[in-house]
Order: sequence, then C-alpha cells, then structure tokens
Amino acid sequence: LGIMIRDINSDIADELDLSVTEGVFINELIEGGAAYNSTLQAGDVITQINGIKTSSVPKLQEQIASKDPGDAIVVTVDRKGMEKNIKVKKWRGYANKFTLQGEQKDNEYFVDQGRHLKY
Repeated sequence: LGIMIRDINSDIADELDLSVTEGVFINELIEGGAAYNSTLQAGDVITQINGIKTSSVPKLQEQIASKDPGDAIVVTVDRKGMEKNIKVKKWRGYANKFTLQGEQKDNEYFVDQGRHLKY
C-alpha cells in the first residue's frame, strides 16, 4: 500500500489522542504508493481489511500479502472518531513498505506479491 505504520495500544492511543485502542496507525503515506493516491491519511488507524479485523502490523501484512496485484482492497479506518471505508488497489511491481516502530528496534519490511523481505 505504500504506508509507514505502527501498532497501537492504549498508551499510544492516549498519547496520540486516538478514539480507538487497537489497530494499525498510519504514520506517513509514501509518495507513489497505492495509499498516496487514495483518501487514506497520515493519522488514520486501520481497523479492518475487507471487513476482517486488523489489530497488528503482522496481521495487516498478512492480509495485504494474500491479495493479488490489481485487487481492490477495502480499508476501514478510524479518522478522528469516525469510521471510513476506503478502496485501494494493490499495485503490481511496487514493494509495499511497512516500518514497524517498536520499543527496542525499528524493522523495515517490504511485501511484494506475497513475499516478505526484511531489510
């Protein structure tokens, strides 16, 4: 999707003044990615992919990796307390960049057509 993301929990939700305590927070949209050309925004919290709950970065990666390039994906987000459903197409040939921000280390993962590559 071309997004930089992180898991959220109740502490992070309080710190960022979010209305949900579970999901995946979008830190930034990567120029040229599928999300960049959609109505997704930095600050959105992804709560579902195609109607299936998304509670963590690994779960989101699994859900996106299972889709084929060109597939339409319905991303449900919480935006300032309002739920929105946004359609995004998985791009062919674009490595989806996910940055996982943990307490002890940062890991970058690229998901390209179902393969997980760690950088």
